Order: sequence, then structure tokens, then C-alpha cells
Amino acid sequence: LNENKKKGSLMEIPKYVLDGLETVRSSGLTNMLDRPTVIDIMFSLDYNDAASWLDLNKKEYMEALMQMGQLRKK
Repeated sequence: LNENKKKGSLMEIPKYVLDGLETVRSSGLTNMLDRPTVIDIMFSLDYNDAASWLDLNKKEYMEALMQMGQLRKK
């Protein structure tokens, strides 16, 4: 019951951010828990909007990783 309540309150992460995260993950260039390096790699791969969003929404980074993982399972 608490899990459903928690899921309802989570922020929806934009698809372009999830796409950028998946590209960085697939590249194997860094540990995905290293947020600053992930953002730098996103900028270098021209995922500028996604990198900027993550830079401005630091608290949502782990949620973005979880949502990316959920998309990969589908």
C-alpha cells in the first residue's frame, strides 16, 4: 500500500533525459552513480537538454535512474 502511494508522488522524468541516461549507460564510460561524470558525458554526446535537466534537478537523479531501469525491463 505504501509503495503505491510512493509511486504516485514520484516525478515524471522527461523521455529525453531517460534516453540520454540509457546512452551513457550503454557506452560503459562511467559508473551511473557518478552523476557529475554522467552529465559531462551527456554534454559530450550532444544530449545537452538532458544534461542541463539533470544538472538543475539533482534530487531527481536517482529517480531518473530507476525510471530508466524500468523502461529497460519493458
